Amino acid sequence: MLPENCIYNYNFQHPPNSIRRWPPGWEKVGGNGDSSWQRVVEYAQDGRYCLLVENPSAAGFCGVRESPPHRVAVTPGEKWRVAVTMRAEQQGKGRVAVIFLDGSGRAVSSLQQDFELAVAMQEYALEYFIPPAAAEALVEVGVVGPNRVWLDRVVKARLAEAPQPRTLGQGDGVNRGKPAPVPPVNRSQPQPGTGQDHPDPGEGNFYFVAVRPARGAEPEVQFGRHLGLLAGKKQEQITFSPSSPVEVSFQQFYFSSTGPVAVEVAAGQAGQTIRCELPAARICLYFSRPLRVIPGGPPLVVRVANHAAAPVSYTFLATGAAG
Repeated sequence: MLPENCIYNYNFQHPPNSIRRWPPGWEKVGGNGDSSWQRVVEYAQDGRYCLLVENPSAAGFCGVRESPPHRVAVTPGEKWRVAVTMRAEQQGKGRVAVIFLDGSGRAVSSLQQDFELAVAMQEYALEYFIPPAAAEALVEVGVVGPNRVWLDRVVKARLAEAPQPRTLGQGDGVNRGKPAPVPPVNRSQPQPGTGQDHPDPGEGNFYFVAVRPARGAEPEVQFGRHLGLLAGKKQEQITFSPSSPVEVSFQQFYFSSTGPVAVEVAAGQAGQTIRCELPAARICLYFSRPLRVIPGGPPLVVRVANHAAAPVSYTFLATGAAG
């Protein structure tokens, strides 16, 4: 049985008999005074209509956000998938984003992924887990930069219930409500792949790279960073490049922070970029399509930005398989 689609008016068919009327369940977001949104017949895939978003001059995001008549409740730890079918008039970037709200309707975090759009109708999808404190999740889809895009069937489906508490790595204790401890770097040995031969000076600041035996044929690789103090209005960038001839595919990311931060993870051959606005929380992200990093290619890049005035500390841990 296919998972239930929780998007109201997912294919922009309502109201059915007036192409000029705005489809309920959606609201316009982004763009500028030159932008326009309208239902059209051309390129419709799932019914009579689809939605055309024209953004001739705005440099940022222009699209739609779901505005359902009834809230669809979510539970932290659940696994969901969102997908949209769309095409662009010319090559450019499209975006699928999820805004997480608490019980009072306040945004607590967000997740977005940009895609290179094709000029033919194609599905673009994002899988994610519901973060702590979230009670509702709203989807945004659209274009980034000047372009015209046609949006059709939008799907948001629950793939799995919240799992039982689990351990991230051997003895990390995430299931006991504690941040995953990262073992200190052995200062007598250089740390391959961190981009730095030595950890930062100062107590409680270090990088971490480890290779662990795994049940399968491919060993597990962990790359992490703990920073005891990231000053207000500052950001830090961390990079990882594997040593030849080993390539690494990262699929699991753990992050904890004492305050709200913006996190961007970019990697590899496919040019994938994940951006999250995270609250003061502990969160695990799992990607259905791993971020692949190869020797001599683009590195795994993690950027952490503290936009607030108060300092924060954070811990980051990426887990993947060496091939």
